[in-house]
Formats: sequence, structure tokens, C-alpha cells
Amino acid sequence: MKKIKLTKQEWEDFWKVLGKDWYMEDDDVPEYVDSLKKSDVFEFTNGMLCRQGKDRSSEVLGLISAYDDNLCLEEIFLKWRKNHDTVTIVVRIKKDKLNDLLSVIKQVGGKI
Repeated sequence: MKKIKLTKQEWEDFWKVLGKDWYMEDDDVPEYVDSLKKSDVFEFTNGMLCRQGKDRSSEVLGLISAYDDNLCLEEIFLKWRKNHDTVTIVVRIKKDKLNDLLSVIKQVGGKI
């Protein structure tokens, strides 16, 4: 199993794509995720993504076909992340270098 690190913002964006027809089972996503700030980082390694509801034909464009069910949460999340043209990074640096880093990120069009 691969440990996946992500921000709460990524998590929320992922679930916006999936919608209310899906839920998780047997996962190790922390229960406190809802209380995190959008920029906070957490991790998970496993889980099942399961379909719910009456409409069994909904598909998630590029991620899940119309009749898939009981899918590996981490595989679907990584596939979703790979489809983006942006990445989220978490960086740890010395405080006295922060302004230098912020300047570089802004120069290349990054969002902080």
C-alpha cells in the first residue's frame, strides 16, 4: 500500500468530482479531516470507494466507468490527481528563506 499525502483542499476537490453517489469503506482516512484547514496536510493508505443510491449508471469522467463499484480509493485518487495540470506541494524551509521562496512561486505563476 502506498501512503498518500494530500491537503484538505485536494480532498474536497476530489469529492466534488465524485459527488454524492459514492462513499468510503474500510479506509484509514483520519476522522478529523473535516476540522482541518484547506491547506492542512493529512495522509491515508487504503480504502474502498463504493457506489450508493439508485442510479447505478453514473460515471465519473476519466476516472470511473458507468458500472464500476467497490474500487480502490487510493488508485482512483491518484488517477484523479494525475489528470490535473497543477500539483500541490508542501515545503519545509528555514524561516529566513521564506520570502525568497514566495517570490519564486509568484514568478512562475503559483498560487499560495
